[in-house]
Amino acid sequence: MGLRNSLEVSGGINFSEPSLSLNFDYRYSRRWSYIADQRRELPLYSRHRLRLATRYVCRFRNWLTERPVSLFTIESILYLQSGQRLPSLGARGEAPERSPGFSRWDMELELPFNRWFSKSKFFKQTGFRLGVQQLLNRQQKTLIYGAEDPFSADFEGGYQWGSTVGRRFYLHFRYQLM
Repeated sequence: MGLRNSLEVSGGINFSEPSLSLNFDYRYSRRWSYIADQRRELPLYSRHRLRLATRYVCRFRNWLTERPVSLFTIESILYLQSGQRLPSLGARGEAPERSPGFSRWDMELELPFNRWFSKSKFFKQTGFRLGVQQLLNRQQKTLIYGAEDPFSADFEGGYQWGSTVGRRFYLHFRYQLM
């Protein structure tokens, strides 16, 4: 039987000039179960999770229409996660009892061509994004215990508590047909 206590708090603030928004989400979650009549924290669950997001839209006034036009948007999101209890390997090997805390930082730049070139039919239907995920390049060191011999009793593949992929860049081009 698993039991859980949790608390979630969210908030944000938006500024119109400059167009800036700051948001946060926090979650406290404590999960446990009774194992051999002992109350134990469930493995692979973080007690504390925090997400901080910032979004800035750079605008300029179009000199023909006198309306604000979005020049670019930049968004940054930072994820923080506390350490987690790791399952015991028992006789299979030594592993820490808790994982270290984990963080991840993502950034994205959006260039809305459709707002820049309102007269051009091609650019009116396009958008462009450039981003990076896992900017801090933090990865879990040991992913699989006993990976040298996957058919032995020492094999354990359930120890993924953090990111297994490092820094990634992406380019996104959008073209609307209609």
